Amino acid sequence: MADLQKYHDFLDYVKTTEILYSYKFVLLQCVLRNADALGRAHMQAVVDCFRSFYRERQNNDMPVEREGAAVNRIDAMTDSALRRLILENPYRSINRANWLTFEREFFQINPELWGLFAIPDKLDLMRIINERIVAYYHEGGSGEIMDEIHRADQPLSEQLKYVHAYVLSKGFQFTYGDLANFYLCLRTKPFVILAGVSGTGKSQLPRLFSEAIGAYCRTIPVRPDWNDGSDLLGYVDLEGKFRPGALLAAIERCLNSPRIPHIVVLDEMNLARVEHYLSDVLSIMELREHSPAGVRTNPLLENTTFPREADRELYGSVSFPDNLYIVGTVNMDETTHPFSKKVLDRANTIEFSHIDLAGYRIASGPSVPSIALSNSEVAGRYLRLGDIPLNQQTVAVIDKLVAINKMLEPAGLHVGYRVRDEIAIYMEFNRELGLMTEDEAFDFQLMQKILPRIQGSTQSIKRLLIELLFMAGGADLRSTNDDILQQLGNDLVVGPKTYARSARKISTMLRRFEEDGFTSYWI
Repeated sequence: MADLQKYHDFLDYVKTTEILYSYKFVLLQCVLRNADALGRAHMQAVVDCFRSFYRERQNNDMPVEREGAAVNRIDAMTDSALRRLILENPYRSINRANWLTFEREFFQINPELWGLFAIPDKLDLMRIINERIVAYYHEGGSGEIMDEIHRADQPLSEQLKYVHAYVLSKGFQFTYGDLANFYLCLRTKPFVILAGVSGTGKSQLPRLFSEAIGAYCRTIPVRPDWNDGSDLLGYVDLEGKFRPGALLAAIERCLNSPRIPHIVVLDEMNLARVEHYLSDVLSIMELREHSPAGVRTNPLLENTTFPREADRELYGSVSFPDNLYIVGTVNMDETTHPFSKKVLDRANTIEFSHIDLAGYRIASGPSVPSIALSNSEVAGRYLRLGDIPLNQQTVAVIDKLVAINKMLEPAGLHVGYRVRDEIAIYMEFNRELGLMTEDEAFDFQLMQKILPRIQGSTQSIKRLLIELLFMAGGADLRSTNDDILQQLGNDLVVGPKTYARSARKISTMLRRFEEDGFTSYWI
């Protein structure tokens, strides 16, 4: 009975406590959103959430806080300044009521209280907190702030529509299919390559997607002189001290905020040879395994890397976290390096080549709120084909891949088990979530996992492209003696294909072969 009274006392506190600034309720919202099974939330995760809330209001031209409040300059505030603000203002107020404590970098919700909350109670509490915030800003519940609770029971396909609306409201022309495909690629494997004409928004997609789902995004520009992994992971200086690299710093942030997805963008990643500076990370990524604590890998750095014991204790056990996603943007010109099959096999390669310069007519719209997806809604639970429940679609997908591999084999381009598994996983996630039709999903996989491997000047390449074109629903050129270029020109303007994107790309590659005697996915 006393326990039940504690629960009602806390609800009364949330419903009736005075609200002079928004800080108190934003802190409660952020702690609840990032709390683990014991009711603990790491300070860095709370700081990230706090910043995201006020930045979202600022970006959408909504009032941030009362005049003179520090968060009105949220972009100028360092993490340390936000930390001080949280501990000096809202935390003290909530702590006085004995609902929240802070120790050793963790906020702790009163354990007795936390033990009383079932999942519906937590959702109800979040709803009440959100209503208090809405009332504070006098927005009458219009939904112009982040509110994952109102959408928590919606299917992911509907939540991705909010993501699409958010991206459109920022003036970018990515389609719903583009965003659904990008999401499925991240969920299939945390390594995605974005290719295409310069200026098509490759670098903007991961940033906008992160904003839209409440994720953290960091861009690391790649330098042409990167010859090994030291710039990303770190190096030992002349004094024997380990200096962590940019990626290791991002991983530390991932570990402090395990429920938040973290997207690291390697901008212009092929200015240096990817096989040289990213090979260690890609190899460790392949060693992901299920464990009682989630998906785990071997440590990224060997213990022999660290001459000092203190560095070994800090970094020696750091592995690839399951809330980290690496996205590389690439251009293909005289200043960049091509990709080996080792890299292409490990990634979904998304190409942006369609450009609509007249799209400014629909360039932006009214402000749209972001949503909040936890890492469990982005991370993939399937690592290999054997993890997928056997179903008719998976069998059909494997049958298609067997047929395609027979076409690829004479040119020495056939795929292995890794590519098979990742295509099957992508297709299974799409089936479960209902984001697009089976043909649309397989079209993306044909474009992203099979076609990037194809290049050459031999007749076997030409025969392969002709067979793939027919399979994709394009023209049947397998026994024609007519002008192939003329037929391709006609084919590009005919009606719908089974795999329309792939048919267009194969037609382009075949035309280049006929004109130049050589073709590649990348030219």
